[in-house]
This record gives sequence, structure tokens and C-alpha cells, in this order.
Amino acid sequence: MRLLLALPLLALLHVPAPAAEYRVERPGVVLVDAAERMRDLRAAGETGRRWCGADQRPALVQPIARLVETEGYGGDNTAEPFSLAVMRLAAAYLATGDRAVAGKLGTQLATWAEAGALLRTRDTDDASTLFAIKRLLLPSIAAYSIVRHELPPERSAVIRDWLGRLVVLVDRDFSEGSVADRNNHRYLRDAVNMAWGALTGDDAAYRKGIERYAEALAEMRPDGSLPLETRRGARATWYMRQSAATLVAMAEIAAAQGHDLYALAPNGRSLHDMVDYLAGAIAKPATILRYASENYIPGPSRNWRVQDLGFLRRRGNHRHYMAWIEPYALRFGDRPAAVALRAASAATTQRPLLDEFSGGNATCFWAPLPSGTAAAPAP
Repeated sequence: MRLLLALPLLALLHVPAPAAEYRVERPGVVLVDAAERMRDLRAAGETGRRWCGADQRPALVQPIARLVETEGYGGDNTAEPFSLAVMRLAAAYLATGDRAVAGKLGTQLATWAEAGALLRTRDTDDASTLFAIKRLLLPSIAAYSIVRHELPPERSAVIRDWLGRLVVLVDRDFSEGSVADRNNHRYLRDAVNMAWGALTGDDAAYRKGIERYAEALAEMRPDGSLPLETRRGARATWYMRQSAATLVAMAEIAAAQGHDLYALAPNGRSLHDMVDYLAGAIAKPATILRYASENYIPGPSRNWRVQDLGFLRRRGNHRHYMAWIEPYALRFGDRPAAVALRAASAATTQRPLLDEFSGGNATCFWAPLPSGTAAAPAP
């Protein structure tokens, strides 16, 4: 085991293959192997506890029957306190192994499951409303995977059934020609499918994510930009970041199964090209303006010449849209783009970093631990 852990981080990953050849190798493992990460975090002592918010015990959030359509830009965010509670409790359990924390997380999930929370949203075709459920599902599936062995079988079954029904609810196409079937909405949809497949051992669901990941890379321009995201006016850079975050989450779900999507490069372009483009657009916003001028559904501002870089700042409660830089920099920290993005977002000084698009507390899941306390996590 020591010899294997001494190998380069991606050395144990399989060579990229056609999507049809991928299988779920470790059913139940979604983003991290809970037992391995828990061992390493506890060896790291106070650093591990701090990064995982070990002492946090958020209050339970009451169920919401459905989300509602909102007017204009954006969606219903009333379920975000639930996501935050789930992310915090999952991380606190990883740091401590405290069964009381696992029980509280199980109670939070089961309370919503038993109430059929959000399932009444099934009668909407509003993309933003369904996007809010997808955003909740990724950390919920990841959190459940972390504590499922600590839960009574009956409670575990109720939670699993509820999550599965929500996955089915959001796995739908919109009207013919809808961009939500091809842009960051679709990436998140199939990241959820991929996470569900990894949890349950469903190869077909797992492959949906891999197929969408490969399609996203194939749709990139030669400069690494995504046509459907960079046309979004003042939020062109914002949506490039959002897409990169979801694709990194997909790559990490695959890495936990022993598959290397970072090396996947249809048309000769990989996820690194997208990250490189994003870093360049942040450093020199003029880079993206020729695409942003299309001003398609731009968000709060219609001034496409001024890019919204608010995602570089922490949002409160340690939420940070750049949390995905934790796993990316762990693997590729020497790449200039990784160095630049960490510096631009002050990622290392604002830890821990939580984000639904990363599936939870990314610092707790992936940040390199103090030297001498544990080996780097290997798939």
C-alpha cells in the first residue's frame, strides 16, 4: 500500500476509454472514500478539524414541499439552507467520525425524504427551478454516501428512495432546441446522474455524466471557451467558471472510481484548456468580450463590457464558487492556471471552501493535509 501511495496521484487511474466501456468500480463511493479521508483528516489533527468545521452543528432545516418559478433571472433559492446544513454535517462527520453527527445528518435527510420534499416541483418545466434541485442533489448524494453505513437500514432506504425520485424528476429534456439541454444546466443534470450511478452502481447513469463531459469538451472552441457560456454578457466569465466547476466535479466522481477524465481530450482539447481559458479571462477580461457582446440572458447587468467576477469572493458561511480549485489544484497545482486561480480567489487563505457545485466542503474532501500527516488521496 505504501508503494502505491507513493506513485503520482493519477498513476492508478485507467486510460480514458469510450463512454460505453466505463463501469462503476466502487459502488457507494461518490466523491471521496469516506474511510480513507476520515483516517487522514484525523491524523492531521486540528487542521483537519478546522477545515471540516468539526465543531459545527447546524440546526435542522424544515422540509419544503416544492420550489416555485420566479420572475426574471434566477431561481427559487429557498432550499439553500438545507444544502448548507447537509454540506456542514457531512464534513463534520468526516473530521470526527462522531456517530451523533452522522445521526443528525441522517435525520436531516430523512426528514425531507419522509415529507417528500421538493417532489411537488414535478409539474414545472422551468429550467431555473429544476436547476435549483439539481444543485441541491449533488451535495445531498455525496453526503448520504459518506454516512450511509451509519444509518439504520430503514432510514437509509427512505433517503435513498427520495434521492432517486428527485434524480428522475430532474433528468428530463426541455422544449426542442432549448439551450438548457446543452449548457451548464445539462452539465449539472448529468453530474447528478453520474453521482447517482456511482452511489448505486448504475453503470448507465454513471455513463451519462461521462458522455456529457466528453460532449462539453468537444464543443469547446480551440481557445478553450464554451460557445453557450461565453455569450452570456456580463456573466460570460461567471458561466465559464460554473461549467468548469461542474466538469471538475464529474472528473472527481470518475477519479473515485479509478477513471481519469482529466486526460480525456476529444478534438485534442481537455478540461485543462477550459481552465486555462478561464484563468486568462479573469486576468484579462477583454479576452472574453468578443463573445460576451452577444449579451444572451446576461443576468443582473446588461453591460457586457464589465464582467461579473463576484465568484472570486467568498459568499458567507464559507461558501465559495471557486471551491472546485481544491481538487484541481491538488492534482495540478503546478499548472500556471491553477496557481493564478488560487491567487485570484484567495482560495488558500479563505479555507474551508464549500459549494454545492463541488458536492460539499471541498477543502475537507480534497485539500492537501500538512506534511507528514497523511498521504495524498489516491483513487
